[in-house]
Amino acid sequence: MTSLNLLTAPGSKKVAMARSPGLRAYAFRVLALVIFLFTLWLLYSHLGHHGAHQALPHGNQSGKVVVEVYYEVLCPDSRYFILKQLYPTWQRVGSIMDIQYKPYGKASHRASDGGYMFQCQHGPNECQGNMIHTCAMHYIPESTKLTEYIHCMMGDNYDPMQAGRNCASQLEIEWSPIEACASGKEGQKMLAVVGDDTHSLRPRVSFIPTIVLNGSQDNQKMMLKNLLKEVCRKYQGVKPKECIETL
Repeated sequence: MTSLNLLTAPGSKKVAMARSPGLRAYAFRVLALVIFLFTLWLLYSHLGHHGAHQALPHGNQSGKVVVEVYYEVLCPDSRYFILKQLYPTWQRVGSIMDIQYKPYGKASHRASDGGYMFQCQHGPNECQGNMIHTCAMHYIPESTKLTEYIHCMMGDNYDPMQAGRNCASQLEIEWSPIEACASGKEGQKMLAVVGDDTHSLRPRVSFIPTIVLNGSQDNQKMMLKNLLKEVCRKYQGVKPKECIETL
């Protein structure tokens, strides 16, 4: 009974008061830890987002050379570059390349009825072809298959829908989602994003194709004439034998 009376005895208030500073200190440490972890999370989120945003201009985490190709599907110079420079270079040193296709060129676009309208340098067929390439970028996640598909289509893009269908069949790629995308507002919105990206390029696009390696347009003439050599120059890792033979 005596022990029970201690719970209500006047002295019990002194015991509680003696313990309360310890409780307050514990609560303060917990609060400080929560604030610290929240601050770290905010910092990580900011750096992560910023890093992702900067990945395209300055290379990627794998150390590959980012090759941005600003082109038009019916442009003879674009066709020559992709068939005679980009694809052969990729065949030889594709393991050190991260190719990013920008099929838009000197086109223009404006918002219309929930979608977009486009005007392309080589006419409506080129707009359609640009859109098919853009949709393919979304619906062919495997980079190897995508490059093979772009290469196949650039061989004969003059009837883009037929070329897209034929190349999809040859490479065992599902055509229906690409076709649906390129026939509707989904493809319009995707191509508008590529267009905005193209218009934001500095220096501005003056010649098609324009090539950007790790965010730089320097040595444009050399990139158009000998892409393999320029990619090998940019690569900072252990150079493959194909680079050693070239440099």
